[in-house]
Amino acid sequence: MNGDGEVIARAPQGISLQQVDSFIGQHANWIRKQQRKAYARRQALPPALTYGDGETLYFLGEAYALRVVFGRAGTVRIEDAAMIVTVKVDGDSDAVERAVMRWYRQQAAALFEERLALQFARVQHWGVVPLPLAIRRMKSRWGSCTAKGKITLSLRLMQAPAALIDYVIMHELCHLREMNHGPGFYALMAEICPDWQALRSALARTPTNW
Repeated sequence: MNGDGEVIARAPQGISLQQVDSFIGQHANWIRKQQRKAYARRQALPPALTYGDGETLYFLGEAYALRVVFGRAGTVRIEDAAMIVTVKVDGDSDAVERAVMRWYRQQAAALFEERLALQFARVQHWGVVPLPLAIRRMKSRWGSCTAKGKITLSLRLMQAPAALIDYVIMHELCHLREMNHGPGFYALMAEICPDWQALRSALARTPTNW
């Protein structure tokens, strides 16, 4: 099931359509429950950005009012409770978006490396070594880790408080030893992040709008 509540059935080769339908039927109540949760999450999300003056942007868990001014293009600064973006042309929302995303990436490049180093220091005794960190603008995931140790963090995490960024990093570090979400994985999470369940719930409630 994706974030919109759409059911996607994937089955091993050789499984018949009838078997897939039977499996879905057996789990219909669970599916409907998850769809209701997905609908509630969508209703709670802030409206999608059009990058117009006065809209809300989130940075490290704080809300800022977008202020678009005109001058030297592409600059972004935070002042009081506003994120001030400078563009050359009035009404150029694409230029505002490019400037904002470039700024978020610049902030993320430094912050994510800093937080990863801090959390990695806690698990070095596991004998794991991650590959260089990657940052992507992922919408449906907060992070990922490949079997080769490549950790990717979503740029969207820059909208969340630092404690939740740390939680996602710890989650991905645990995948360096346990690639699934079985008992071994959650034992590692409990070792380095005893309050991971509360943090996971907080992350699910974190407002993001891009």
